Amino acid sequence: METIAKRTIRIGYYLFGFLVIFAVSLAVTVPYLISERKNYKLLTREIENTIIEEKKRNIKNIVLRTIVELDVLRDMIYDEYRTHVHDLCLVVVRICLMYTDMIGKNASSKEWSCLDGVLDKIGVGIVVYDAGRNELLWTNGKENAAEFAASIARGGDVSEAFPEVAKVDFDDGKVAYVFMSRAALDGIARDRAKKLIRSVRFDLNRYVWVNEIVNYNGGDGYAVRVVHPNLPETEGELLSTLTQDINGNFPYKAELEGVKASGELYFSYYFKKLGSDEITKKLTYAKLYKPFDWVVATGIHYDDIDSIISKRRQAFEQVYDSQVMVFLAMITAVFVICGVMLYVFEKQLNSMVNRFVAKIKSNEAELRCEKEKLSEAYKELEGVAFVDYLTGLFNRRAMCDIIKGRLEQCRLGGASFCLILADIDKFKAINDAHGHDAGDIVLKSVAALLKDALRKDDVLSRWGGEEFLLMANASDLAGGVALAEKLRRIVASSPIRVGESLIDLTMTFGVVESACDKTLDMLVKEADQFLYAGKERSRNCVVSSGC
Repeated sequence: METIAKRTIRIGYYLFGFLVIFAVSLAVTVPYLISERKNYKLLTREIENTIIEEKKRNIKNIVLRTIVELDVLRDMIYDEYRTHVHDLCLVVVRICLMYTDMIGKNASSKEWSCLDGVLDKIGVGIVVYDAGRNELLWTNGKENAAEFAASIARGGDVSEAFPEVAKVDFDDGKVAYVFMSRAALDGIARDRAKKLIRSVRFDLNRYVWVNEIVNYNGGDGYAVRVVHPNLPETEGELLSTLTQDINGNFPYKAELEGVKASGELYFSYYFKKLGSDEITKKLTYAKLYKPFDWVVATGIHYDDIDSIISKRRQAFEQVYDSQVMVFLAMITAVFVICGVMLYVFEKQLNSMVNRFVAKIKSNEAELRCEKEKLSEAYKELEGVAFVDYLTGLFNRRAMCDIIKGRLEQCRLGGASFCLILADIDKFKAINDAHGHDAGDIVLKSVAALLKDALRKDDVLSRWGGEEFLLMANASDLAGGVALAEKLRRIVASSPIRVGESLIDLTMTFGVVESACDKTLDMLVKEADQFLYAGKERSRNCVVSSGC
């Protein structure tokens, strides 16, 4: 018998030791894995948001860079033609001087027409003006030369409409002007810019397209498609703000309203992919280049973004899996070391066990009896301390402890939860009409209805009288309101039989979401205020900060 007892104790020792090690390992491993998984999901969402924001910045930078290039190109055109105009002006002056010698210094404008066929082939505007007589002598009729000459005669400022002007004064008071209009210069810049934009491609089949607004009021023909590498055959076509994509969006209307409001915008619509007939959702950034009335835009299809997110997620998943494997390997090593330590300690404990075997035998029955009495007493005490005797739900004291524990978890980074305070409408009338026994039946029946409708992780208690307090775990305010509305409908559609009578019940609910800076009393008080507001309003309703 003694050998059997020692063997039993030894087996129990090792079993208990390994169970403790296993329990400790489990207690460490499970929260770690849960926390890591939660962090993984959080970081995954952050990565997704970061990638989307990165792509938004990227397409915006492409458009802004294109607009900078338009400014540079426009400045280059102006600089190029400024030199060209001054060089041509010297040529024009020499020709004019030669013709002045031929026709005389006081020749009329009719006589100056002899320059026709000589200078009218030059692709810039030319005006010869007699400042002394305030008379226009000759113009080649190009670049709105008549408008330029009229402005000179009035003494007006021509720099806005004609930014590039070269001027030479003759000795006899005549003046020769060679000039280029802003419209012509911008037209040259537009043509060069179109070629540049058509030739540029980016990764993920991205490209830049341009629409030129001709009517800021919108409607049919509000704009012209200037450049579109994806639909080159449609360049030059008129656009309409009434055009819809396959999902019913009005992309051109959104684009026009956005650039009118702030000069730029992000918007989404459905469009075909470059080199394919597949139509998918596209994220676009557009900005107005006011000098040309051009809307410069580029975008990226969401499925291309999703492929990038998927690759990042896979890489992160591998890192997460490797961290988990390393952690499990460490737990296994600790488990083995503890097993070795158990073996060493067992040898030392054997001597102690031998001394107490006899005493254990004599007191075994007595200890078992005392243990059973203690267990029964504890169960009774637990029932009195934490369970409502009538409904079998947690009582107010137990619920307070549970909620305080969850608030502490929330402050340490745990998920939020909702408190739902519910009250049976006109409960006193039930007691008055049917008696207090009927009221007890109603309370037990309502408790059963609520408990059956809850999720596994939700906690329900009788808060006092006809009030019930529910803690909806891992739920935001919208989820708490939805759960309360569900409970309200169940109670309202479930009459309770009391004897021969069916009693129709309704309940009013106040819902509040947890916050790390709020105490239990503050949350309950806030829920009670919503409950009171519901009572004042109409009863049989759900009230929260959002409704």
